[in-house]
This record gives sequence, C-alpha cells and structure tokens, in this order.
Amino acid sequence: MRRAEAVGRGGYLQVLVRENYRAFAVKAHRLVWIVLRGPIPDGLQINHRDGDKRHNHPDNLELMTSKQNCLHATHVLKRRGPGTPPMYPLIAADAHRLHAEGLNYAQIGRAIGVSAPTVKKALMRCGREAA
Repeated sequence: MRRAEAVGRGGYLQVLVRENYRAFAVKAHRLVWIVLRGPIPDGLQINHRDGDKRHNHPDNLELMTSKQNCLHATHVLKRRGPGTPPMYPLIAADAHRLHAEGLNYAQIGRAIGVSAPTVKKALMRCGREAA
C-alpha cells in the first residue's frame, strides 16, 4: 500500500486525490478545512497557528487575509521569508490600506516615504489583499 501524501513545494503536506480517472494534488490543510468546516471564503487563506506547515490538526488552522498571515509570520512567529527585508511587512500593512482606497504604487510610496518599487515588492512578498 502506498501513502497518498507528500511534501510539496513550499513545505506543505499534499494529498493525492483521484476523481474520474484524473489525479489532483491538494494541500492537506485546505482539505482538512473544507471537509470539517466548509468552503474557504474568497479573499481568505488558511494559517497554521504554530507555523508548522505539516501540523494540520483543525485546532491549529485558522482563516486570515494574506496581510494578516504575513504579519502573523513576522510578528508572532518572528519569521521572515528568504530575502525579505524586515520593513516589508510594516510597509505592506499601510500599503494594503492605501491600495484598497485606490492609490497606485507611486502615490502609496509618497504617502509612506518609500519608492513605488519598494511598495510593489512589499505587497507581493507579504500577499496582496483582495481589492
């Protein structure tokens, strides 16, 4: 007998699901959430409270926006992505709000005192909120 799960790119546990002679790799935490709690609302993602991408117990999973997830990783878990300057999550927190108000990268940069490319990188690295 062969196990159905494997660690995929990004370190998340994935499960192979077969339907109508087709196979799909599904991230295990998403499958756990959908089976036990229902659909994942648009604009939200699942966060692992303890930061362990393989710990998919329902008590360890919670819904968050991408911005909240990035801030959780930075402030609660004290983690930074590879090559992510420490100020990106702080820039992204303000940039998300201003972007939702309709400002472009250059306008956001002027408002918070950084360049437009820095705003863009911060939003991309820390997840862009659904506008």
